[in-house]
Amino acid sequence: MVVGIPLRKERTALPRETEIVFHAGLRQIGGTVVEVRYGEARLLFDFGSAYRPAQAFAEAQFFPDGQKPSLRHLLLLRRLPTLDGVYRRQDLLLPLRIDGSGYSKDDASPSPTPFGREERSPVPYEEWSGETAVFISHFHLDHTSGLPWLHPKVPVYTSEESLRVWKALALSGLAEEGAPDDHETVVPMPEERNFRIGDIRFWVLSVDHNVPGASALFLETPDLRLVYSGDLRLHGSNPQKTARFVAEARSFRPDLLLLEGTSLPPEREEEALRRAPTFESALAKRLADVAADVRGPVLVHTYVRDAERLLLYVNLAKTLGRKALLGPKAARYLFALTGRRDFAVLRLPDGEAEEARLLPLPREIPRVDLADLVASPQEFFVHVPCTYPALPLDLAGTEGVFFHSDGMPYGPHNPAYGPWREAIEASGFRYELLHANGHAVPDHLFQIVRAIAPKRLVPVHTYNPERYAEIFPHTFLPEHRVPYGPKDIVP
Repeated sequence: MVVGIPLRKERTALPRETEIVFHAGLRQIGGTVVEVRYGEARLLFDFGSAYRPAQAFAEAQFFPDGQKPSLRHLLLLRRLPTLDGVYRRQDLLLPLRIDGSGYSKDDASPSPTPFGREERSPVPYEEWSGETAVFISHFHLDHTSGLPWLHPKVPVYTSEESLRVWKALALSGLAEEGAPDDHETVVPMPEERNFRIGDIRFWVLSVDHNVPGASALFLETPDLRLVYSGDLRLHGSNPQKTARFVAEARSFRPDLLLLEGTSLPPEREEEALRRAPTFESALAKRLADVAADVRGPVLVHTYVRDAERLLLYVNLAKTLGRKALLGPKAARYLFALTGRRDFAVLRLPDGEAEEARLLPLPREIPRVDLADLVASPQEFFVHVPCTYPALPLDLAGTEGVFFHSDGMPYGPHNPAYGPWREAIEASGFRYELLHANGHAVPDHLFQIVRAIAPKRLVPVHTYNPERYAEIFPHTFLPEHRVPYGPKDIVP
């Protein structure tokens, strides 16, 4: 039996030992999809797509003007892994996605068509006999973008807080971005409570990251102990969560530690390896100090899912005597998660029809037209709407400040960053780069490895796994789509 793209080892029978396959997530940021199998049961974690700015430009050539790729397109583009038993039959049969929500069923063929020069079409969920579940460590797109394509009967396990984030994303109009609102089988996981599929036992502990609900996975089979960090940091507002995870992981004595390495630099430079992080507390102080002296509007550009940062902006606006102003989706996301209503909502051009489909907001939350913002920009502290990034251009010449704080494009490695920043500065804004991202800096990562002391360290979610290998001789660098047993990895 072969799962996914034909593997270097052919499976002739169900494994009598644990088998682990890294379908995606090596030498890349995001897109981690790891399979742990024992007998007929398997657990997958996570289920997103890698962050590749250049690929997005290439894909725009295939899908211009907002066209949406089909599942088959995504598989051929390696945006999603070629996995058996997880996708709907109809999605695998239909080559064309005709709009953002549906397919032309008239084009369905009775069996999968040829899939590619070196690949075959995956076996649909409906024809798969094994037991499969998916664990989601947190709700960032690079970990969840494949969920809309997952068969709705495949159980999805995630932390209780992540489930609240999932529901809030759906209510706020972000369901199409890796948070489908029609998945049938979702299992919330209280911390440290054991769950089991077949002979695979697993549980979660929360870690600190820049989205609520982020969790690490503990997994045990009859012959393997594994810890998967998900994404984490020690410089955020809740470092005690990550510290507790590290202590529990050390006590667990794992054979394998799958640890993220987003911040690892391309070269072994001591300065880069030891650079200090920007703590959330320092970020808040810098925001307040700069914004206090600004006469025009204060704009902040942050990933909409960072609820903690949205709350910071609402609270800081009060301190500065300004009105916090959020876009329609950010406002609903924050309200659904926290119940807060001490902010205003920016009414966007031609946005009424879209808002009518979203979660209704209480009447006491005021609406502000774009014309009102342009007329009195000095009154507002504005989170740039994710659906209207051109807002700074509308406010050109208002003598404001633009805080680029963990929003996209993140930095110079993204081809869009240079022209994007130039346009903001040409609009008369003072540009302030103020990142405090969700990933541990190299020195903290090395501390985590030393503290947990796994038998083997496996780098994931990083372009530069060699930085781990240079310091830790027990680092194992696997290859994609190769099945490994415990004896292949653990000394």
